[in-house]
Amino acid sequence: MTTQQTKQEYTYRRSTDGCDETFDVRRPDGELLTSVHFWDDLEYAEEKAKLIVHRMNCHERLVEALNYLLEQTVDQDLKHGITLSEGEEDARTKALAVIAEAAGSRILPPDPEGMNDKRSAWAGAAIAAFQETTGTDDEDALSDLLGDLRHWADRNNYDFEAASLRARCNYEAETGGVAKVTE
Repeated sequence: MTTQQTKQEYTYRRSTDGCDETFDVRRPDGELLTSVHFWDDLEYAEEKAKLIVHRMNCHERLVEALNYLLEQTVDQDLKHGITLSEGEEDARTKALAVIAEAAGSRILPPDPEGMNDKRSAWAGAAIAAFQETTGTDDEDALSDLLGDLRHWADRNNYDFEAASLRARCNYEAETGGVAKVTE
């Protein structure tokens, strides 16, 4: 058999890389995930490719099932104003973290006041002004600004560590509650 697909989106097919025979495992978008090379043991290589496809498809189904379970249970409670127990909140947070990691998303902390997008935009304006003034690239902008703020605090009689601790306390107060996943 030269082509084998599962009902899910990950697939494998027999191919060649120009030198060796392979079974290519492809992502749902058709991108090559990996190739299983073989020279003599065709059956072993095909079993290995099948196993990879099976595990990847199970992974996708497990993430979908976990997300659906949350939607139908604790998320419904929250929607109807039912307070979650500490264990339910902890389980929901862990489940959201796994879903986010599997989907390549990130978890935003809670925003009980609905102000954290604005707070982020204010910080973004500060970063942009710093980058315009210094020419710092995106990768280094935050760390360079924090370092320069330390220099500024040294020269202006401010306790940077105390301000940093206060900032952390403010951040924690501004992010109390239940996390949400963003794309």
